[in-house]
Amino acid sequence: MMAMSTPDEWQQWLASIDAVEALSPRSIVVGHKQPGARDEDVRGILDGTRAYIRDFAAAAPEATDADQLIAVMLEKHPECGNLWTLQYSANAWLQRQRSGDA
Repeated sequence: MMAMSTPDEWQQWLASIDAVEALSPRSIVVGHKQPGARDEDVRGILDGTRAYIRDFAAAAPEATDADQLIAVMLEKHPECGNLWTLQYSANAWLQRQRSGDA
């Protein structure tokens, strides 16, 4: 979850995705997905997760409030499978920014 990690850890998360990809999995069970999404869509899952992390990392520093960050992410990822997680992450990011912990 983006809220539970830092920008440095987001980069580590991307490296972890590369490591999973190198294992050539046939399926990936995702915790946050649309109900009808297939676990066998490995390429879509990996690419989608990378894009989500990168898009959040790019949008977060530019956001003036959580609603703006959420709107940017929903525009880029309308298929977002867990809106609560996005809302929590956006709010947590802005709180860290305000406190200087980002």
